[in-house]
Amino acid sequence: MNLTMDENYFGDYSKLVNAGYSFLFGFGKKDNNDPFSNMRNNMNNSENTALDCSSYTALIVDDNVLNIKVAQKTIEKYKFKVDTATSAKSCIEKISNGEKFDIIFMDYMMPEMDGIETLNNLKKIPGVTLPPVVVLTANAIAGMREKYLNAGFDEYLSKPINPGELDKVINTFFGK
Repeated sequence: MNLTMDENYFGDYSKLVNAGYSFLFGFGKKDNNDPFSNMRNNMNNSENTALDCSSYTALIVDDNVLNIKVAQKTIEKYKFKVDTATSAKSCIEKISNGEKFDIIFMDYMMPEMDGIETLNNLKKIPGVTLPPVVVLTANAIAGMREKYLNAGFDEYLSKPINPGELDKVINTFFGK
């Protein structure tokens, strides 16, 4: 059975489907007491007020190609130039070879070298000033944000990425 997501059928909910994380189905008339209205409004507002980061380059580091595609889709409204690395080793090579980035979004859970080890190795590269490094993780239990910030990351985003939280991060580093 093939299901297609038709924006006309799903109305406002299609923005949530296109975000790649939430699948919400609404039937019937719109209800002002809709429990998802805040989430939908946050997504609509963040799309309308996204900073133009087209002069900046983001590096997305994740061993899972699907996660990279989701992250690319999530940040596309900011118009970053995007490069990717599918391993910690590839990320380190890019930085060691002098490639410049304005922000790095890095998955924590990678084989061979986790995000903290990768960050520590990046900091050891002579003559390199790192841009902000934002850890991306499904580990969203209490205290994890502090753990990652104490480990040296500049910011923390849990997966699935909340558009409002992403806006805060982008505005922190690129807002005027």
